[in-house]
Amino acid sequence: DDGEASDPMKQPMAGVAALFALGIAIGRYIPASPIWVTAAALVSAIAALPGFRHPASWLTASLILAGWANLSGQTCPISPADLRETTSEADQLVTLHGTLRETPQLRLQGIAARRTTNSHAVLDTEIAEHPDGRRIAVAGPVLVSTPGKPDAVFFAGRRIAVSGILRRPPTPVAPGLFNYRAYLADRGIHRELRAPSATDWHLLEPQDGARPPWADRFQDWARATLARGLPEEDDELRLLWAMTLGWKTAMVDEVEEPFLRSGTMHVFAISGLHVALIANVLVQALRLFLIPRFLAGLIALPTIWLYIAATGWQSSAVRSGVMSSIVIASWMCCRPVDVLNSLATAAFGVLAWDPAQLFQAGFQLSFAVVAAIGLLVPQFEQRLQGLVAVDPFLAPDLVPGWRRAIARIGQKILTDLSVSVAAWIGSVPLSAWYFHLLTPSGLIANLFVVPLSSFALASSLASLACGHWLPWMGSCFNHGAWFWMAGMLEVSRRCAAMPYGCWQVASPPGSFLALSYLLLLVAAGRLWQIPRWRLPSGFATAGLVAATVLEWQWGHVETRIGVLGLRGGHSVCVQTRHGTSLIDAGDEPGARSFVHPYLRTLGVNRLEDLWLSHGDIRHVGGTYELLGRYPTKRVGIGPLRFRSTAYRALVTSLQTNASQHLLTVRDGESYGAWQILHPATSDAFSLADDGSLVLALGESPNRVLVVGDLGRSGQEALMQRHPDLRAEIVISGIPTRGEPLCDALLDQLAPRLVVIADAAQPATARASAACKVRLRSKPLRVWFVSESGNVELRQIRGEWEMRDAEGQRVFGPQFLTKPGSLPVTR
Repeated sequence: DDGEASDPMKQPMAGVAALFALGIAIGRYIPASPIWVTAAALVSAIAALPGFRHPASWLTASLILAGWANLSGQTCPISPADLRETTSEADQLVTLHGTLRETPQLRLQGIAARRTTNSHAVLDTEIAEHPDGRRIAVAGPVLVSTPGKPDAVFFAGRRIAVSGILRRPPTPVAPGLFNYRAYLADRGIHRELRAPSATDWHLLEPQDGARPPWADRFQDWARATLARGLPEEDDELRLLWAMTLGWKTAMVDEVEEPFLRSGTMHVFAISGLHVALIANVLVQALRLFLIPRFLAGLIALPTIWLYIAATGWQSSAVRSGVMSSIVIASWMCCRPVDVLNSLATAAFGVLAWDPAQLFQAGFQLSFAVVAAIGLLVPQFEQRLQGLVAVDPFLAPDLVPGWRRAIARIGQKILTDLSVSVAAWIGSVPLSAWYFHLLTPSGLIANLFVVPLSSFALASSLASLACGHWLPWMGSCFNHGAWFWMAGMLEVSRRCAAMPYGCWQVASPPGSFLALSYLLLLVAAGRLWQIPRWRLPSGFATAGLVAATVLEWQWGHVETRIGVLGLRGGHSVCVQTRHGTSLIDAGDEPGARSFVHPYLRTLGVNRLEDLWLSHGDIRHVGGTYELLGRYPTKRVGIGPLRFRSTAYRALVTSLQTNASQHLLTVRDGESYGAWQILHPATSDAFSLADDGSLVLALGESPNRVLVVGDLGRSGQEALMQRHPDLRAEIVISGIPTRGEPLCDALLDQLAPRLVVIADAAQPATARASAACKVRLRSKPLRVWFVSESGNVELRQIRGEWEMRDAEGQRVFGPQFLTKPGSLPVTR
């Protein structure tokens, strides 16, 4: 093998798709007028015609410009009625008139004990009516969200009017967390309407016996058919609906967690696994009846697309449908199937239709995994099949039947193992980038879950096929599907709980992500064996290695402090060379929904310290939630007793738990990077806030001081005990009575930056107007979390900078070190 089989020139569509995708990526970061870019693409295409000089260079430029023009044409506001041009950035009360693009879908949020429901639908807008009676023409999709679910008369295609608050979608709650605004923007949605209730929905047309679309009716019938004969609607049944029909309502956090941590979440997307199984079953059944290959393909293709339409035209299903259609078309025409060329053709088709999919995690994971399988599985099989294969030089009569059976079983196991390993290799960099997870247990879990999911899906499809004609047989298939799904759930839970089966990791640098896939392509494609590709691949690898080293070196964060304002409380996460410390856990919902995801983005798997500042349930109520997820070296509490019943119960539980090292700390003690400055054992305060722990990180002049909800009496005690205390950065909450950081304390500390971790709700946890005026009059910079969102402080090469929840730098070293800098807030 001289490597020519891997020559990229034998996959011409790979280069076309890569250049087109490059143009889309350029358009993402360099917006331009679609008219001018389209004109440039046409000129380049003409120059690439025979008779002009350097046609290959002009063709390359035309493909890049075509991708750029495609993205610009679909994302830039062209219509004068575009919502981005006709509506303001601020929240506004409006009534939108338009046509429902989809039937409202129910979403479940929270845990089973306190679960809420919301409906989401996309509305193609036509008119915006303001409270003063003004009506303006608007254009563009809007995501409408409503508590509960609107009446059944609202479905795709109906003209409706919805009243609510029109606003831009929310930004991330903390740096590194899910960016809902960017997620919707990649789908062409730039505004969100929050309707207070389902009564704010109104039809603009008579019902006249209108019926929901056939896909909605099919979904209702299919769910009822798959539930026939089963005793109750449980997690297994809802997961069957999710896997077979793409019913996303079932995917709540506690159900997703084991599949996510075991690397098996992919089985619940209507993806290549589903489409390939349906296509294979159809083709094999048709061939069994001696139907010609071409006719079998003609029957299979529309059936696949009918299934995709019935499951709601999900992006992953459409991608898989395009890929499967190309493969089946090649098979129909008796042409050899090249997986990589077919994959590139499918990618080009999908991006030509919707270029924004290039930036979606599902698109990237789908094509990365399939490409890895296409590149690696043949090489794995070539090297592994010899371990179990029968000696080819032996006559068949000399090989016992049991030996041939073992060889067939062994080859099947090795093939499944090769596919699992290849898919895992292809998904690891992107899983770390998007989900902050590294799941070695997925290598084991997928060996069992993928076959089980195939059995469950086949049973569900058989139930749908015969459920209407033979209900008793459909019930039997339903019980079988439930059994296989229960096995999937149990395997995923056990693999997720395996020691070292799942690690939380921080997102790697973008250059490292590109380097990983380049190395995969070079190694699996054996590009170094092809002279024309040896030098380019070497230069590209060296360049990405240098970029990765520089990005890691210049972006290395010595100390990271995340300030998370929660409902009525706050949490401060500090990451140093000593480990990760957490000051307060917030309440239980806040710990689950904000603190835990933030720790995941940092790649935290254990806590060095968990400090409980004082006996307030809004600050310590989520302690159990976090201790159950993160092994903690020590839990620190102050020496004072608090009246809070919940706090006392928590301390008693920690004292009786042998796995937790509970410490009672006091003024003057040091633990790792932390110095305890308040309270002392002899202190006695009437308010719990005055007994809050005060912790200092580092030494002056770069000291960071975390004072919690310290009240006025506690502040005076701190000043008297430490008259020489100075700090560059101060992080404070809001005491129940009085104001944070009195003038005398601020004059003594002389900070450059103050972060007030207040909350918009409830009102008692929000900084007062007088407090804001007072702090802003000081020669320092002040940031109110309730106004400007959560923040992250980073110390890079000894200097501090601050980033907002979207990751944008708002304060840099030049601001924090400039004497007498003016007070500034965002």
